[in-house]
Amino acid sequence: MTEISLKDYINEASTFLRIHPGETVYCQYLGYKVVPNRFDPEAKSVQYILVVNGIEKTFESRSINLAEQFSEIPEGSWVKITRTGEGSKTKYKVEAVSSPDEEITDDDLNEIDKRVTKPAGSPDPKKETQA
Repeated sequence: MTEISLKDYINEASTFLRIHPGETVYCQYLGYKVVPNRFDPEAKSVQYILVVNGIEKTFESRSINLAEQFSEIPEGSWVKITRTGEGSKTKYKVEAVSSPDEEITDDDLNEIDKRVTKPAGSPDPKKETQA
């Protein structure tokens, strides 16, 4: 067996940030540059420069809506990027966060609860704290 999963290897080795549908990523926004689109050299894309888990990554998009959101965020800020939808229906929401310590909201915790499979018969921590 290997010590690192393929998913972790891809995330560490890639210089590009990938955000999957329904995923939220917390990172520091360093700036952007306008570059030729990798798939259509006649078109332009915005390449956002981000630091994710201490590793500098780029995130490229042609979305005007995404550019408008980033235009409101000062370089050097911590941001929360959430992707919804797939393909041509992909949407991104970018929010500035004060610091990495303030990244997790009640909505985030509820989403985590939905994704975590609890062993049968395990107590519900929310019910215990309400008693």
